[in-house]
Amino acid sequence: MEHNEHTAETYEEWWRDPRHHFGMVTADSALYESPFVTDVVNFVAAALDLRPGDRVLDVACGPGRYALEFAQRGHEVYGLDVNPDYIQAGQERAARDELGVTLRVGDMRDLSPWDDMDVILNIGTSFGFFTTERENRQVLVAVQEALAVGGRFFLEQINREWLMRNYLDYQEREEDGSIVVTQRRFDFVRGRNEVIHRRIRAGQPDEVWGHSWRAYTLVEMVDMLHASGLMFRMAYGDYDGRPYDLTSRRMIIVAEKRVDQ
Repeated sequence: MEHNEHTAETYEEWWRDPRHHFGMVTADSALYESPFVTDVVNFVAAALDLRPGDRVLDVACGPGRYALEFAQRGHEVYGLDVNPDYIQAGQERAARDELGVTLRVGDMRDLSPWDDMDVILNIGTSFGFFTTERENRQVLVAVQEALAVGGRFFLEQINREWLMRNYLDYQEREEDGSIVVTQRRFDFVRGRNEVIHRRIRAGQPDEVWGHSWRAYTLVEMVDMLHASGLMFRMAYGDYDGRPYDLTSRRMIIVAEKRVDQ
């Protein structure tokens, strides 16, 4: 795939574009009703031994579908996302369901509004967005600083090993009367998965958007966690608790803030 100047522009702060996530979301979205939400929250609660009243921060929470479910179960819940429309949808949904959830717009590199959190979550391949290694590491430093001693960190993203074994460099799909072409290229020097989407409509200019995501291996993640003051505890391959291996679609990591911090 060729990367021209126009293509490169699509990468800058691409995570602010809802086309890369859930699109437009309202408080009535079916996202909140998905049985997958219950499965995820059940697994997190068991893996982290959550107790009622634990303080939970969902980083890159999107429209707050997990945050609201944790609040429903009696936890003190906070959520952070860069997209104000998602935060608004989550706030409206929480108000409708009479849930005391605090959702706010912000950047995951700065979690200074919070401290002494029992649990911090980063779910749905929401790590590795930033251009530099320093910025991605800063997310983990911010997590460490916001956790209470002994607090747990839960991170889930696509397993790089699975991605390499199942790599698709070209796809087409029909969507809303248009053709969306997706081209992927993996930059092995930088460890980044670079993706360009092109929407083709008859009689209209093509719509182009893209993203570049740093795909870390488990070894790299363990090293980064340790350097940030977080101790790696466990890796799972999916939300059914299966062991992590080459065939796992997901890489689910549980870490803990070290007592000596």
